[in-house]
Amino acid sequence: MARRFLLSGAMVGVGLYIRLKVQETPEFEALKARNAEARIPFMDMLRRYPGNVLKGMGARYIDGVFFNIFGVFSIAYLTNTIKITRTEALLGVMASALVMIVTIPYFGRLSDRIGGPRSTCGAR
Repeated sequence: MARRFLLSGAMVGVGLYIRLKVQETPEFEALKARNAEARIPFMDMLRRYPGNVLKGMGARYIDGVFFNIFGVFSIAYLTNTIKITRTEALLGVMASALVMIVTIPYFGRLSDRIGGPRSTCGAR
């Protein structure tokens, strides 16, 4: 327990050092010197491309909903039909989620490199 506390103290120290010693970019320094208000790119994106933002959010929600429904169905199927213990079923779903965490970035990069399915959201 004491080790964790000391480790967190060291991390706070590193964060404080970075915050106080790392120089800001010249662009940010110029903005700060003029007391100018910085535009928030996120808000600009919402104003300029509301349809694309909603389509992207919808696509992401569909993915999340599908995965969660599949996970719940898998646990119910494995425990009720195949008669695997609940712990083993949960471990199997967790293992598949871990595989997914590793493979999604890899296949996303591969799709960017060789081209994947064409987007229908109209973003160019």
